[in-house]
Amino acid sequence: MREGTRPYEVVRSERHQIGRIAVIRDTIVINGNEHAYTYVDFRDSVCVLPVYEGRVIAIEQYRHALDSWELELPCGGIEPGETAEAAGRRELLEETGFVAGEMVYLGKYYTNQGYSSAACSVFFTKCTARGPASRDETELIRTHEIPVARFDRMTATNRFRLLIGLEAWNRAKLFALV
Repeated sequence: MREGTRPYEVVRSERHQIGRIAVIRDTIVINGNEHAYTYVDFRDSVCVLPVYEGRVIAIEQYRHALDSWELELPCGGIEPGETAEAAGRRELLEETGFVAGEMVYLGKYYTNQGYSSAACSVFFTKCTARGPASRDETELIRTHEIPVARFDRMTATNRFRLLIGLEAWNRAKLFALV
């Protein structure tokens, strides 16, 4: 099937904006029958796998939805008019204070195409410098510098669980970046 060619008709579409997330409820017709299809419309994002002097720069962030501190990589939304690479550089600097060097594009992935329209562009970088972070008040973040070999063990033992971050790690290993 050609991309963008729907095998059904959308007869109604409702958009409900709830904070930073929009929930879409479409009514679709298949074989003359109406069905509701609900999904989340969210802006695209970036995830950066940063390495500085042989250490992965990871963050531990409190996630309200999980009521836990989760080990992650710097990630965030792409602002209107911003490129994915520029967003990755900005998010890395804001969340960790580290400055990105050359950004190596590792791919674009859907975070969960079953219920969301969001895609995430993934990058690898070797950081060139470090400085102060400039986080939003709601970003409860601790920065960690984890030796590459230890981070690799953490991915293998489920200590690191961010799916898009795991893909970044696997792609970086595949291309011998780490």
